[in-house]
Amino acid sequence: MKAFVIMSMVYLLVGSALGVILAIEPPSPQLRFGHVHFNLLGFMAMMIFGVGYFILPRFSGRVLRWPKLVGVHFWSSNLSLLGMVLLYGIWTPGWLASICIQTLSGALFLANVGLSVLWPEEREVPSTRAPERVLLGPTTKVAEILEKYPQVRQVLVDQGVKALSDPGHVEHVKKLGVTFAMMARRHGLDEAKLLETVASSIGAEVELAPAGPGRIEGPIGKDSVIGDVIKAYPHTEAVFRKFYGEGCFSCPGQAFETIAQSALMHNVDLGEILSELNKAAKSS
Repeated sequence: MKAFVIMSMVYLLVGSALGVILAIEPPSPQLRFGHVHFNLLGFMAMMIFGVGYFILPRFSGRVLRWPKLVGVHFWSSNLSLLGMVLLYGIWTPGWLASICIQTLSGALFLANVGLSVLWPEEREVPSTRAPERVLLGPTTKVAEILEKYPQVRQVLVDQGVKALSDPGHVEHVKKLGVTFAMMARRHGLDEAKLLETVASSIGAEVELAPAGPGRIEGPIGKDSVIGDVIKAYPHTEAVFRKFYGEGCFSCPGQAFETIAQSALMHNVDLGEILSELNKAAKSS
């Protein structure tokens, strides 16, 4: 998506340079054609494509239906534009083929964005509510399970988390975003056994994270909503600024957009940003 915006700037420079040449040299049909199309299909269209892919689905509370086709659109639109300009007046069949590819690439953009915005029932933004099939893992927040299954509090007390004997302590756990992994470490409990015990008490399934350096530990996961994360852990704001820039904080999308969605939109490695966010959360 950023690539479209970058290329639009390139085409603006090239189109402007051709305009200067046309003002100095005798008019050339090919240069005039290149000047017009680099500014229209290059600068203006590429800017619309880049901004459209980024803004329209987010403002509609949707995800892009076919994100992998963005790359296909990028290359087809750029290569066909170059073909149109370079082959104009030189090789008509190739020029006409470039025009057809350029038209199809524009239709690809309209279909991808249009269906994402106007036909959303298959691609709703992931809900923050717990699904019917409950999965428990090391990064599952304890407060979320306690809210839906109050009986788990006594199970945790029996396992050794005596502080939960005080109902008021649940609010403290919720505020800190304590996960089962964090609780197990804090109270010297076996993580796998704790998860299995809690899961069996509510009919849930255990989904253990893989061991090793690739594991992301902390209260913030890929389905966490940006606005909720910043509100609960103010220090994470610096991380979002680092990866997404200042625009993230004026965008209404942060009220419902998840970390995974935003990472996709900004071409950011999901594991990397989650790791830094959870480090910042610990210091909040």
